[in-house]
Amino acid sequence: MAHDVTLSSLREPGRKVLRERPGGMRKVKREPERRGARVHAQHAGSRPPDFVTVREAADQETVSSISIETRARGSLNTLTTAGIPFARVIGRLEPRGHRRGRPTKRRR
Repeated sequence: MAHDVTLSSLREPGRKVLRERPGGMRKVKREPERRGARVHAQHAGSRPPDFVTVREAADQETVSSISIETRARGSLNTLTTAGIPFARVIGRLEPRGHRRGRPTKRRR
């Protein structure tokens, strides 16, 4: 599974839609779900970026196509980056045979 984190800032067309139809923000979650992605979290910010979205999809290609489609509408500026689960990062950084900062005992 591929995870991504998207930081979004409204452009003028997006600000206009938000003022006229605030409930339209619900579509932001439904659109990726129609493409096979699952939205884990969405948060509104108090300064740019205006929104933070965390999604999961089958592969990085799905993530990329959702991001491109979102930007193509012209209502948002986005920055999308891969989101790697923290446990996986720690596992890659730990030396082999070590867990939680301590070496594991070897069996004889």
